[in-house]
Amino acid sequence: MPLAHGPLEKLAENLWVVRGEIPRMPIGRHMVIVRDPNTGSLFIHSAIMLSDAGFRELDALGKVQTIFVPNRFHDIDGGAMKARYPGATLCALPLVAKIVRRKFPNIEPLGSLPPSITITRIDGLRADESVMEVQTDRGLVQVYTDAFFNLPDLPGVSGTILKWIGSSGGFKMTRLGKIGILCSHNEFRSFIKKQAMRRDIASIIVAHGDRVERDTSKAYTHALDLL
Repeated sequence: MPLAHGPLEKLAENLWVVRGEIPRMPIGRHMVIVRDPNTGSLFIHSAIMLSDAGFRELDALGKVQTIFVPNRFHDIDGGAMKARYPGATLCALPLVAKIVRRKFPNIEPLGSLPPSITITRIDGLRADESVMEVQTDRGLVQVYTDAFFNLPDLPGVSGTILKWIGSSGGFKMTRLGKIGILCSHNEFRSFIKKQAMRRDIASIIVAHGDRVERDTSKAYTHALDLL
């Protein structure tokens, strides 16, 4: 039984996102779908199992070709998605594949990508934490998993806990991220500075939280100040 999720939201001609829920955690999670303009095949980043109606929407977009597991924490539905689409390739960057291979014996190294996609390991972070960049008709879109959250301060007990553990308060690396995946403060600062200087980034999608739709340079500067 899939967890609750929202509709497939179209962001560009070749890009969709789905928000999934996590029980008892108001942080949500996002699956990103990219369609290859040449073949019509679909690339799935951080799989979320959908309802029957959701899968009908997904199948109407194209054939699922690749299911990318971005890190060991975002592997919840990768195997189930592979079982639904046995002809698709379940893949990850080398260190992620090594970590999750016991769970997914059929996981493969990341192979060739559609021309609109690049996936790059982030300097200063552990275990092949990466950023995916997608060229769209609306500009360049970046996709992160746990390098950055973008949660506002939320009301209630859950919101208080998220604020206390440093997981809310805008676009930034969380306190748990600093403990769990940050291995070189200087290298990661350098990465953020480079992103802040870029003028080609139209928007940023994070696994947990809101999209950054404008002023991406300002968002990176904020993250740098809080690192």
